[in-house]
Amino acid sequence: MISNHFNEKILVCCFNEFDNRQENFSALVLSNLHNHNIKKIFLDVSYDNSFTLVKKAIDENHFQTIILLGEARSYSLIKCEKYARNITSLKSDVNNNVLSTPYILKKGKYILKSSLQYSKLIKFFKLQNLYPKISFNAGNYLCNYIFYKTLNYIKDTKLKCKVGFIHFPILTQEQINACASALDKYINSVLI
Repeated sequence: MISNHFNEKILVCCFNEFDNRQENFSALVLSNLHNHNIKKIFLDVSYDNSFTLVKKAIDENHFQTIILLGEARSYSLIKCEKYARNITSLKSDVNNNVLSTPYILKKGKYILKSSLQYSKLIKFFKLQNLYPKISFNAGNYLCNYIFYKTLNYIKDTKLKCKVGFIHFPILTQEQINACASALDKYINSVLI
């Protein structure tokens, strides 16, 4: 699902629920964002469709920032991902698709670095009594896949756009609201 707002300068994407779960914490955070200057995209946990939607939104707009959100229930803290790696797992997506190679892009660089400055974002989380950490491993499933593909596309098209990825652990409703508030305040601070 893609929202339709005029003059959106920031794209925020997350994944829908998967693995027979009733909710995805990244989707709950995104649903609670109230900023009208963002385009929201809720992605299926699919290799075929996830990047297609993100690429379409990028091609149709001139975003200054792209924030990708994902869920990592095994984490105990919010993690701001520094790097995306050109690797994937053998885990199938919601359509039972598995990538045919261990690489996202056959001739892609092994590591791409986030262009988002997390220090400012982390300050807004800390004001909400949340203490995210910088992570150097976005995993090897669809979170890493969408992060890598987005960074690579921005690099290849030479767009001036910052891209970052945030992983959320299991969150209470109070924490969901606090995460959304921190992101709303961060987004307001970076709008030009």
